[in-house]
Amino acid sequence: MLVEALLTLLLLALCRGWKTRGTAVLCAAALVLPLAFGVAALFMLVWVASGDY
Repeated sequence: MLVEALLTLLLLALCRGWKTRGTAVLCAAALVLPLAFGVAALFMLVWVASGDY
């Protein structure tokens, strides 16, 4: 979570203008949330496939 916060701050520092910054943050959030769910689904799949449940 700390890395995500630092990357968000870097993203905000690199963008100029409030509209551009808002768009960049919304796009980043739209990409991060599905990735988190995908990682959780992959973990569950590997856990079930290993037979250790």
